[in-house]
Amino acid sequence: MFQAFYLATFSTALLSLLIAFVVISRNYRSSIHIKWSLVCFFVALWSYTLFREIGAMTSSDSFFWQYMLHVGVAFIPALFLDFIVEFLSLRKKVIISIAYVFGSIVLVLNFTGGLIGKVAPIPSLPKFIVTG
Repeated sequence: MFQAFYLATFSTALLSLLIAFVVISRNYRSSIHIKWSLVCFFVALWSYTLFREIGAMTSSDSFFWQYMLHVGVAFIPALFLDFIVEFLSLRKKVIISIAYVFGSIVLVLNFTGGLIGKVAPIPSLPKFIVTG
């Protein structure tokens, strides 16, 4: 089961990055294409860092990749919301701004140690982050 999860995270990263490049190459001036490419890029970053975290051999490597994981995941909801609002031609700038503020808060908490507690084994992963 661990091998399948390991392979799935890497495949998700690779395919998301591929989709990001295909979409942006279609029309690099369109804001909707840019926003969807950014969503795909951050999903790829998140998946790749999860791939590296679950494959980490030491606790310090696991911590490093977990910090990087939060860099990728902090803005996925805000970027996706921004894409949906543009796609549906809605005018919700305040809500989008609030979403980006929450993403920034998560990013700050990540680097101040407010999100990650310790590394502990769970049944299928030898070094897994326990939240703080």
